[in-house]
Amino acid sequence: MAHAFFFKMAKAAWYVPAMIRQDFIQRLVAQIDLAGLVGEYVELRKSSNTLEGLCPFHAEKSPSFKVFPEAAEGAHYHCFGCGAHGGPVEFMMQRLSRGFVETIRFLSQREGMAVEYDNRDQDEHEKKRREEEGQIRQRVAGAVRKAAGEYHKRLFAPEGANAKDELERRGVGDEVILKFSLGFAPDAWDTLTSDWAFNHTTLIEAGLAVRRASSKGCYDMFRNRIMFPIFTQRGDVVAFGGRTMATGGNSGPKYLNSPETQAYSKGTELFGLYQAREAIRAQGHVIVSEGYFDVVTPAQHGIENVVSTCGTALTEQQRDVLLKIATKITFCFDGDSAGAKATRRAAELILPFVTDDHDIRLCKMPKGQDPDSLVREKGREEFLAVLSNAPTLSQYLMDELIGSGTLESPEGKTAIAVQAIKQWRRIAAPVLGTFFRQRACEKLGIAVAEFERLVAVLNWKAVHAEVELPGCPFCPGSAQLMSDGERFAVRCGTCKCRTYAKDSQAEAIKDWTGRSGAM
Repeated sequence: MAHAFFFKMAKAAWYVPAMIRQDFIQRLVAQIDLAGLVGEYVELRKSSNTLEGLCPFHAEKSPSFKVFPEAAEGAHYHCFGCGAHGGPVEFMMQRLSRGFVETIRFLSQREGMAVEYDNRDQDEHEKKRREEEGQIRQRVAGAVRKAAGEYHKRLFAPEGANAKDELERRGVGDEVILKFSLGFAPDAWDTLTSDWAFNHTTLIEAGLAVRRASSKGCYDMFRNRIMFPIFTQRGDVVAFGGRTMATGGNSGPKYLNSPETQAYSKGTELFGLYQAREAIRAQGHVIVSEGYFDVVTPAQHGIENVVSTCGTALTEQQRDVLLKIATKITFCFDGDSAGAKATRRAAELILPFVTDDHDIRLCKMPKGQDPDSLVREKGREEFLAVLSNAPTLSQYLMDELIGSGTLESPEGKTAIAVQAIKQWRRIAAPVLGTFFRQRACEKLGIAVAEFERLVAVLNWKAVHAEVELPGCPFCPGSAQLMSDGERFAVRCGTCKCRTYAKDSQAEAIKDWTGRSGAM
């Protein structure tokens, strides 16, 4: 097994309590994509058969940290600078400064796996675990809230002058700064970690500090960045997004987001939702963007019902929140290939859950533009015009299908028709499904009855026959038993002639064998 090397090393390095099953840990580690996990915390670049980046465990200017995702001894990482080495469990233990058991729980939650225990006293263990997590959650929430106040204060101090100037250059005034509690993390390694008001362990738990690998202590996670606090719907600050003020190759990622903590789970929150809740409720409309400034800049111009996915693709949790808070949802992602991909994902993700009460729109932003730049460069009215011209969900999906193929040939039409039927099957809203089918028929140039016949035909799938079937009476082809889930028929795999639909396998096979029902 690819992860056998790491698991052997993990057992040697730590005592694994008997309460967690050893085979569960093996399955968990085997499931984790190490490159994907590390990539959430380190900007990795391809280098030969490895991935490399700046080590997250010590300060360095040139990358000495490498990930070996396909090594014969198992996927692992190694830093040739500080010597940090291991697999996914070791990485998260060191990255989050957590114990082995707590790290296993964290990774299990991330992978959607329930921890399996050997002990029978499960209820007592769960109670203790919940109490411990609750205590950590309270500490983390308190530290993040206090940090938000500290960063906000620094923005208006002399050290925040450049950040304040950048906000003013973008047209963001004090009223909006106060509304979103924007702040500034100074260009220092110890703004929070040297403050006696903060506990180092709690700062690390909260994702606000990183433990030093080569010496004792820790250093600040966010440095020289405009800070965007992420609020829950109840108004609690749980995380941050930080936009760098630095330039050049050593400035780090343009945007740096808080890692997952006991108080914050990536993909569950929407930036700006707390501030936009009243506007969304009044208009019944929410606009969904990608970035932090995509929310702040429109708000400065009076468009206050915008939220952001915090720079990531739409998640299932965010989708569920959006469907609950508004009947009209307009997705307005960046006008580049990544934005187009995110728009497509949002359409696919939301399609099966939309009701006929919802109005879903998907903007196609001008190339190279996003809500922030469009509002600043073209003005509020231009942005509103783009929103008003956004196609509906059914229009968008059908246009995407047409754009992905060709209607100039029977084969092209066939491919588009098959995909349109697959999309139509995923629609739970009856009225929306009717209009999607109508639009598909118009684009394909076929009647609704023909669309329905194709749906019925495509519902039939080959199934195992209990007896050997004789060949086709009309051609050299072999026979297949087919079913639509309720009825059965036998069909020639070559000329496609088949029996009439029957209620049982036996009846369909009898028709085929007697040739009387073949057509």
